Amino acid sequence: MRHADAMTVTLLQTGPAVWWLCGELDAAGVPGIVDRLVSVDGDVELDCSGLTFVDAGGLRLLVEVHRSCERRGAKLAIVDPAPCVMRLIRLTGLGALLTVRAMVRLGECD
Repeated sequence: MRHADAMTVTLLQTGPAVWWLCGELDAAGVPGIVDRLVSVDGDVELDCSGLTFVDAGGLRLLVEVHRSCERRGAKLAIVDPAPCVMRLIRLTGLGALLTVRAMVRLGECD
């Protein structure tokens, strides 16, 4: 049986590689995800709209993927971060390191 908030990582497109993260991004799931994301060639976009929880291990994943991209001359973008992700990026000051882009959706109001 699968836990409702189990982590799911889905490749949505290549060139740049767009990955959708859904569920809980925690220390338990990070090692396998890091291996997948640091092996990608070129730029990486992480759609974080589906995340429901992020812990220190999840933040470490974002930093590791960012560093991996930098080493190979690529860029990482955090796209459409869920509120839990944005809150931690703000609290930790990682906004100075990471590129964060919000999605603009037509017809939505604040």
